[in-house]
Amino acid sequence: MSELIEYGIRLKLLPLHGEYQEVTIMFDDIPNFDNIAVSYKPEEAITLLNELFMKLDRLACKHSIFKVETIDDTNLTAKGAPKQTNNSCEILYHGRLA
Repeated sequence: MSELIEYGIRLKLLPLHGEYQEVTIMFDDIPNFDNIAVSYKPEEAITLLNELFMKLDRLACKHSIFKVETIDDTNLTAKGAPKQTNNSCEILYHGRLA
């Protein structure tokens, strides 16, 4: 479980139970990033990832998308939980393309 989720549960910001009618999960992954990264210096590859994920984080914040966690070159986000919405798929889709 990600530290962010554990922290949210400890502070009672995230419920441990409940029913959600509509939840959309999105994995933003960079295909073949390992192959791409070898053409950069390590610090340049990290800078590239940081810049990309900071942009995704800003979009998530702007569209009230819940960022679950980032692992390696994959960013996991959700819409519809912990705050329920009726059009989570549409919001998440458009929020990531903005």
